[in-house]
Amino acid sequence: MKTNVRGVLETEVMPNLCEPKQDDDYDPYVCSLSPELKLIAKRELHEDDNIRRQALTQFREWITKHPYIKKCRTDSIFLLRFLRTKKFSVPAACEMLERYLTIRQLFPHWFSKLDIEDPAIKEIFENGYLVPLPQRDEFGRRVLFSVAGKFDPYKFTSVQMARIHSLICEALLDEEDSQVAGYVYVNDESGMNMGFVSLWSLTDLRSILKCIQNSTPMRHKETHFINIPHYANRIIELAVSMLSEKLKKRIMGFGINSTNQQMCKNERSRGHLTHLFTTDRVDMRFLRTGKRGDNESILAH
Repeated sequence: MKTNVRGVLETEVMPNLCEPKQDDDYDPYVCSLSPELKLIAKRELHEDDNIRRQALTQFREWITKHPYIKKCRTDSIFLLRFLRTKKFSVPAACEMLERYLTIRQLFPHWFSKLDIEDPAIKEIFENGYLVPLPQRDEFGRRVLFSVAGKFDPYKFTSVQMARIHSLICEALLDEEDSQVAGYVYVNDESGMNMGFVSLWSLTDLRSILKCIQNSTPMRHKETHFINIPHYANRIIELAVSMLSEKLKKRIMGFGINSTNQQMCKNERSRGHLTHLFTTDRVDMRFLRTGKRGDNESILAH
């Protein structure tokens, strides 16, 4: 997403950063990863104690010296969202953070002032449209399960759909296990109706997908589509066509006439995921900590 970073970030009405701190002044990082996940972090992300410490120091120095970032979280867990997504390439993590802050200014209706107590958002969540399953998959990945039939496109808007996704993702992004193992998305499209066809404009669909793949610090490992109605194939194919080649290869579908049917590699994986889909509701307590103006706490630390 190309944009004038200076113009966007300078519009943020926040006080300037404090004077540069020494490393000892920041929160002391205590790794919560299991031995197994530490091995994955080392193998896949090139992460060890020394690399992590150096990268956090460089990242904080970059934020402090950035002329247009007025205020930003600098705690370790927040910065590790970006470092782990970018496999500890500090320049790439800095670029992603810049985009992450920018989209919150360009698209505040999707990403800012998220509140689980908003009546519409609360109703969508309690209906079970999008839930993070309490049990992880066999690889330790967080599974996000969406059910199209639980979202009423005649009552709610695409903005509200985007906001519930943003809110739940923000609530999960500080989980260290998920930062390393990644995320799996399972989309049950069995209840999709014709109201979904006109829910998103082409421009908004292209913009939100760019935000997801370029500006969101998440390791997107797999996306599954199940129970796809025949009239929904074109909608999903259009959305998939806007993704990067890397993410396209991680789309797996075992619904009706799925173009990626062959990518469902084995019954064990399908069976394990199906076993996880045993909940219609998830306790909302995990969202309560950020219920008021969650993005303000993210951008202002």
